Amino acid sequence: MKSASEVCELANVDRDRLNEAIARGDYPCAPETRPGARRMFGEADFIALSVYGALTSRGIPPRLAGGVACHALSAVENSPKANHLAIIWERGAAAAGVTPDIDRALSMMRVPTEAEYAAGDRDAMMRAHFPTPSIEILNVAAFRAKFRVALARKKWEEENSLVHEDDQTDAAIAAFREGLLGKEGGES
Repeated sequence: MKSASEVCELANVDRDRLNEAIARGDYPCAPETRPGARRMFGEADFIALSVYGALTSRGIPPRLAGGVACHALSAVENSPKANHLAIIWERGAAAAGVTPDIDRALSMMRVPTEAEYAAGDRDAMMRAHFPTPSIEILNVAAFRAKFRVALARKKWEEENSLVHEDDQTDAAIAAFREGLLGKEGGES
C-alpha cells in the first residue's frame, strides 16, 4: 500500500487535481479514507489511477477519465492476472467499456459478414449498427511493475535509511574516540 502523494507522483497525477476530482465525484473509485487518515492505494488502485492520469494528460475530461479508470479497476480486480486491458471507445469520445479480453475487443472492430448479419448474430448486429471506431490497449503489466518496484525501493530505503547508517557511523566514531582517549588516558 502506498499513500496518495506517493501514487500520484508515480502515476503522474497532480495530487490537488485528484483531490478535486474525488470531491466532485469525477473519480468515484478512489480508496476509502477516514478524516485525519491518509488515503492508501493498493496495486489495483494504482493501475486505475495510472489510467486516469494517462487519459487526463491527453485532455480527456476528468469525469470521463474517472469512469474509465473505475472500469479498469473493476477489470483488474476481476482478472488479476491480465497483462493488458482494452478501452473500447465509441463515437463522441465516450468509453463503451474496459475489458481484459483483447480478442473480443478486437473482434468488435471487424465489420460483420453478410451471413452473420442475416443469421441474426447479436454481436454482428451490434457491430453493424454501433461500430466501434477505436480500441486502446493498456499495458497493465507495466503499471504493476512500476508499482512493485516503487514498493521494493521504499522497503529497501526503510531498511537502509540514512538514519540507520548515521546511527552506525556515530557508534563507530564514538568507539574510535573512546579507543583514542583510552589510549591517551592510559599513557598519561
